[in-house]
Amino acid sequence: TAPYDITLTGTQVYENSPVGTVVGVLGAASNIPNAVYSFSVVAGDTTLYTVVGQELRVAQGWTFTAKPT
Repeated sequence: TAPYDITLTGTQVYENSPVGTVVGVLGAASNIPNAVYSFSVVAGDTTLYTVVGQELRVAQGWTFTAKPT
C-alpha cells in the first residue's frame, strides 16, 4: 500500500554546495505499522539530486546562474 503522506524536512540548499550535501530528509506516513519505503528522484532534472537512504542530497555542483531551479 502506498503511503498517504510524503514529507521532506529541510528544503534549502545553498548555491555552490558540494556534491553530497544533504538537502533534507524524506519520510512517509502509512497505515501499515513498520512499513519501509524507498525514495528516488523521478521528475524534472534528475541529475541535480540523488537519494541516499532517506536523505535527499546534491548530486552535482551548480550555480543559480548556470541552472536556476
